[in-house]
Amino acid sequence: MLESQGFTMFKLAIILMMLLCVTGVNAVESKNYTAELIEIEKNLLNDLSVSRERLELIGQHKNNFTEVEKQHHRLLNAHLTLMMNDVDKAQALLEQLESNKLSPDYDARKQMLLSSIYHHKGESVKAFLAVDRSINLIEKLNHSRYKSKVLISAVGIYKDADLFEFALEYGRRAINLANESKDAETMCLASYEMGAIELLTKNYKMAENRLLTAKGYCDKAEILLASYAIDYSLMQLSIETGKIESAEAIVRELHPKVEEYGWDVLRAGTKILYGRLLLNKGKLKEAKNFAEAGYQIAKNVEDKKRLEQAAALLAEVYTELKDNDKAVEYYKEYMELNVQNRVRVRQRKLAFDIARQERR
Repeated sequence: MLESQGFTMFKLAIILMMLLCVTGVNAVESKNYTAELIEIEKNLLNDLSVSRERLELIGQHKNNFTEVEKQHHRLLNAHLTLMMNDVDKAQALLEQLESNKLSPDYDARKQMLLSSIYHHKGESVKAFLAVDRSINLIEKLNHSRYKSKVLISAVGIYKDADLFEFALEYGRRAINLANESKDAETMCLASYEMGAIELLTKNYKMAENRLLTAKGYCDKAEILLASYAIDYSLMQLSIETGKIESAEAIVRELHPKVEEYGWDVLRAGTKILYGRLLLNKGKLKEAKNFAEAGYQIAKNVEDKKRLEQAAALLAEVYTELKDNDKAVEYYKEYMELNVQNRVRVRQRKLAFDIARQERR
C-alpha cells in the first residue's frame, strides 16, 4: 500500500563525528581537567547518563579551568544537550562560544553542531553556511582525523537534502583521508554514510558491502551508536530485499540494546521498522503495538520523519485489521506529513542554492 520510508538520521554523522574529535592538549599539571575532558569525550556517546554525570561533576571545578578547558567543556555539554533533545539550550551554549576566540579545531566542531541544529529547525541556509565554514577550516585543522569528520558531517547534511552528488563527493574524500590515516573510527563513519546513500538509492548490493565494511570498523573501534545505526540499516536492507529471517535475527539483538541506550530518535526508528517486519510476518497485533510505541516517541521529540513512517505503517496495519476509520485517520496524517517532508527537502535544495550565492 505505502512505500516504506528509510531511516535517514541526518544528525548521526555530526553527532558521531563529535565523539571522535579528541583534542591533543597536554593535561593540566595541578588538576588533570584536560585529561578528564578528553576521557569524557571519548566515551560521550557510549553512555549518555554517565557522561552527563561526569560533565556535571567536573563542571563544579570550572572556575579553575583554563580558557581552553572552559571551551572544551561547553562544547561537550552542548553536544550532550543536543543528544537529550534540548535543541534550544544546545544552540545557546554554542552561540556563547565566540569563533574568533576558538582554535580551528573547536570552531569547526562548533560549526558542525550548529549546522545540525539549524537543519533540525528548518533554517537550511544557515545550516549549509555553517557546513561551509567548517569545511573552509579543514586546511587549518591539526589532524587528518579531524578533517575526515568535517567531511563526514557534510555528507549527512547533503544526503538529507537529496543532494547525493555532493554527499558522495564528500564521502569519497572522507574515505580517502581515513585510508591514509588507517583510522578505524573514521572508516566506520565514512563507510556507514556511503552505505546509507546506496541504501537510499536502492543499490542494495553496494549498500550491503559498504555497511558490512562499516560494521567491521565500528565494532573494532567500539563505537556503539554507529554500530546500532548500521545494524538498523542492515535490518532495513534485509526487509526491502525480502530477507525476513535475517531482519528478525538483527532486530532481536538490536532492539533491547537501543532501548537500554535510550536515544529517542533511534528508539522510535527501531520500533517502527520492527513493526513493519512484524506486519510482513502477519503478526498484526504486535505490529500495531510497536508502530504505536514508535509513533508516540517520534511525536514526543517532534521527529517528523519518523512520525511519517509510523503513520504510514499504522495506516497499513489498521487496514489489515479491517479498522477503516483508524486506517483513514493515519493515512491522512501520513499524507500530510509526507507533503511537509517533501516540501522541506525542496526547501533545503533551494537553501543550498541561496547559500551558494551568498558564498560568492
